[in-house]
Amino acid sequence: MRWMPTQRWLGVSLGLSVLLVAPMTIAQAQQATTASGSTGSTTMTQYADAILAIEPVRQAAANEMKAVMGDRPLPVVICSQADTVKSLSKEAREIAVSFCNQTKGIIEGTGLSIAQFNQITQSHAIDPALKQRIQEELAKLQQKPPQ
Repeated sequence: MRWMPTQRWLGVSLGLSVLLVAPMTIAQAQQATTASGSTGSTTMTQYADAILAIEPVRQAAANEMKAVMGDRPLPVVICSQADTVKSLSKEAREIAVSFCNQTKGIIEGTGLSIAQFNQITQSHAIDPALKQRIQEELAKLQQKPPQ
């Protein structure tokens, strides 16, 4: 996961984005998408469920981090790289670690692996059809009445 104030994720400006393992290159993401074939509807639902569940956690963590950081820019935090949080204050480090742990649990709770989630996240940036499918699934889930 990264603290990237200028990054966009599914068309939403983020203070954080979820990336729990080493990032893939665009070529690797294309190859992974091609190798696995099209992403199934169950996987799309799982991915969209994860996105919707992560968003309020992301917003809360970003707000907490902004309060701790003040006017300083938000740092880059990659969950799988402990050295990216070492220089943070204790309070900021606790926020980042908590967010990483919560996000990991949310993703795995949908039935996706972290690798699958990251593959879809990275692939949607280079695959307009996949991005559209994700947007459609998000819209569908947001229209469902709560259970």
